[in-house]
Order: sequence, then structure tokens, then C-alpha cells
Amino acid sequence: IKYNFIEPGEKNITLKISQNLLSIKIKMVTDINRSYTITSKIIKQNDIYYLYYTYQTHPQSMVRDCNPQQYGSTQIIIEDSDNLQGIYWTTQKTTGDIFLQKA
Repeated sequence: IKYNFIEPGEKNITLKISQNLLSIKIKMVTDINRSYTITSKIIKQNDIYYLYYTYQTHPQSMVRDCNPQQYGSTQIIIEDSDNLQGIYWTTQKTTGDIFLQKA
């Protein structure tokens, strides 16, 4: 991800997307944080599919003062299932870009 929290930066993430007939679950892991979906949905807009989801973060205790628990939303464009990209924004006014490659 590329982010603009306090100062712009980049960070490697692991994102696991699980889907069944009734739900889509997303878990994101960084070096200091985990986040889990609250809601999610795939929506078709102008012949392009997007994955929208909201999430809650669970930061490690050592960083909670400077990176408190927060809520966020993400929009991921689904054009190439092996290489996804999108944007996110949070309640801490952080925004950023997401670039995902299938492992």
C-alpha cells in the first residue's frame, strides 16, 4: 500500500479474501496492524466490477498511541484477478492506494 498517514510512505501488506455464497471476508495484515471486514459487496458500475468493503483495524498495543484503532473503507477494481488495485480512506483521515498481486 501507499499511504499518507502523517508522512507519505509505502508498506507491504498481506490481504486474504475469502468468499462463499453469502459473504466476502477480507483480512489485511501489516507489520503493526490487522484489519477485518465489517461489510463487503461486489458492485458493477459502468461495466466494471468493484469490491467495496468497510473494516475495523486492530493495531498492536505498542503503536496504539500513534496509530489508534480506526474504521475504513476500500474500493478495489476487479479487472485482472491476479493484479488488483484500489483506494482506501479511514476515520483518521488517512488515504492511500492499494496494489495487490496474487500469491
